[in-house]
Amino acid sequence: MQPLSGHAVTPESPFTLVLSGGGLKGLAHIGVLRALDERGLTPDLVVGSSIGSLIGAAWAAGVPVRHMEARARMIRRRDVFQVAQPMLPSAACWLLHFIAANPSKF
Repeated sequence: MQPLSGHAVTPESPFTLVLSGGGLKGLAHIGVLRALDERGLTPDLVVGSSIGSLIGAAWAAGVPVRHMEARARMIRRRDVFQVAQPMLPSAACWLLHFIAANPSKF
C-alpha cells in the first residue's frame, strides 16, 4: 500500500509523530511506538495532547516501550473509574514519579 503522500518513511527520513488524546484508547500509542521501533524508525519530534502527551513525554524521557506496555497492562477497571477522586490519573503519577527519580534526563 502506497503512503498517501507518495513518500515512504525510511530510518533516514525525518518525521514528526503526533499522538492524540482519547483516554485509555490513547494507550494504543504505545503499540505505535513499538511498531516504529521494530522498523528502526525514530521520530525527530513527538507532540501530543492528553494521554498522547503523557505517552510521548515518557518515551522522550527514555522510558522503554516494554516498560510502558507492562505498566499499561497493570491498569484495571477499578483504576479507570476512580477518576472522580481528586487525584492525578495513574499514568500522570507514574510519569511524574519517573521524572522525579531521573532528574538528570531533564
